[in-house]
Amino acid sequence: MSGMYLEHVRGNTFCIMGWQLIPLYKIDDTHCILLDTGTYFIREELEALLKSEGLSVSGIICSHTHFDHLGNARYFQDVYHVPVAMPIGEAETCRTFASIKSYLFAYPAGQIMSDPKLAALTCRADILLEDDQEFLLMCNTRFRLLHTPGHSPDHVSIVTPDNVCYVGDALMCGKSLTTAKLPYAFNFAQSMESIEKFKETNYSSLIVSHCGIIGEDYQSLVDDNLSLMKQRLDYVCSLITEPMSGGHICATVKEEMNITTDTTEKAQNLERFVRPYLECLIDEHRIDLILYKDSLCYAPAK
Repeated sequence: MSGMYLEHVRGNTFCIMGWQLIPLYKIDDTHCILLDTGTYFIREELEALLKSEGLSVSGIICSHTHFDHLGNARYFQDVYHVPVAMPIGEAETCRTFASIKSYLFAYPAGQIMSDPKLAALTCRADILLEDDQEFLLMCNTRFRLLHTPGHSPDHVSIVTPDNVCYVGDALMCGKSLTTAKLPYAFNFAQSMESIEKFKETNYSSLIVSHCGIIGEDYQSLVDDNLSLMKQRLDYVCSLITEPMSGGHICATVKEEMNITTDTTEKAQNLERFVRPYLECLIDEHRIDLILYKDSLCYAPAK
């Protein structure tokens, strides 16, 4: 995780650059608001960078509750008494270990509690963002909200006063877009609807979590994201040529897309990634959920 540094984006909006981008908004020369907090494993480096820049955190706004975005929120809450804001639907998924378990369905409760990056996710929001809420006032700073559910149940994109939009994982770009074998969405239909929302926006820049900062001309990126999602849905659908169990489909996807599952966790994640594809294809009436030889299977739609 070495090589983390702070880059100026626009006005008082900055971005911590590294494996994952973490935007921040400077309230003044010594105080800032973090937009997400990164994974548990970068905690020491994140703290060291903020200290070297002479910055203390006054608030946190979370886009969503995945481990690589929420991993240090509770820590800042507990140690620095920092308020955390997040969408109400996301807050429900991280309130307790039980709620995390209900979301990470492929993981046993014991695994969640013993894995540092997952155990760090339990966090009770101080400020809940409602479904129709358009603005958030934090530390006398007004942020706009663009609700972009789909990648996660209640994902939100956050717009700083400098008209810079932190899209979280609502969009992909760069290498994460061109090499993505099986992009994840909790709900594909919602995710594509959220991607479409960016066609009606005119932000000065976008900050995309896992790849970079995009200038004003980002409409082609929106189209590329939609195209990839539809292409991957079509591809998974094409692999279901007969009644197949979920495990059979995962094995087929693994083989055809050359996906490595050399650890238990990677195999669990493959199951968690494939399931939303199947659910979307069922909802689109492209495949059917059936009983075949007394087992639950997926089959081409009749």
